[in-house]
Amino acid sequence: MTTLPQILAENRLLVDMLIESEGLVTEEIESRMAEVQAQLETKVDSYYHIMTGLEHTAEDLKARAKEFSNAAKALESASDRLRDFAKQSMVTNGIERISGELVEFQIRKTRPRTSINIEELPEEYINFVPMADKEAIEAALKEGKKIPGVEIEGGFALYMSVPKKMKDAKK
Repeated sequence: MTTLPQILAENRLLVDMLIESEGLVTEEIESRMAEVQAQLETKVDSYYHIMTGLEHTAEDLKARAKEFSNAAKALESASDRLRDFAKQSMVTNGIERISGELVEFQIRKTRPRTSINIEELPEEYINFVPMADKEAIEAALKEGKKIPGVEIEGGFALYMSVPKKMKDAKK
């Protein structure tokens, strides 16, 4: 089976052949063009079916991952509640140690935790993280301004749509 890069390379060869023949479309070129076009249409449709299948599988896996994540969180929460219940029961009853056959529970005083109210905190104790104002930068670039440290990067995106011949066939 021919790959997409091979089909596109064959298409480039046909373009070179057309340039060499100064635009004269011979029977060989016309035949090869029809063959390449048919292969390209088949390959594009195959890519589309594979891509949509992969996307559906990915969505299914995301949904399952969310279900597993929720189940894991519920189990962790239940474990935390049991830990807190055991700790609170021991503190309330003044018990520092309980031993079982497999494990021993102990309670100890912990180091005091620092609780911070950021609204009341003086500025010298606050770190400010610099952040770029993307909206202001984009507005300035649209006005044609050059901004040091800002580069415009281009890219490509693949869009899929119904071919015009399919739309026309529906009419």
